[in-house]
Amino acid sequence: MNKAETRAEHIDPAPPAAGWGVVDGSRIRREYGISPGRLEGHGRRSKPLPADYILEYRDPKLAIVEASIRPTSSTSSSSTTTRPTPARCCWDFVEGLPLHVIVAREDETADCYLVTVYRPDPALRDRDFRTRR
Repeated sequence: MNKAETRAEHIDPAPPAAGWGVVDGSRIRREYGISPGRLEGHGRRSKPLPADYILEYRDPKLAIVEASIRPTSSTSSSSTTTRPTPARCCWDFVEGLPLHVIVAREDETADCYLVTVYRPDPALRDRDFRTRR
């Protein structure tokens, strides 16, 4: 499975399943530029940096999502394929405000990777900020 197939089958369906692009006022932007590129000197910049997804609600950009994939070796051949790393949402209140932290965890090694951190929109969540409306 190549990157385009992985994205189409596993990653693209996730934001709409969570309500993004479905709830009125929400929007998903794909391959959205978040940096014009690192300054290299003499007025030049490196290649611009896009985010895989930007999640917006009523114009403000609320979250940057980077699709996380990891190589897995196939038992039937020596080729390497990719698949999404499972992600988990941890939440708590920091200084009285809700905060969601998305982490990816590799089950085989128990390594964790920070995917994104954002403040959830009260209009999209129940009062406990755990459940989507």
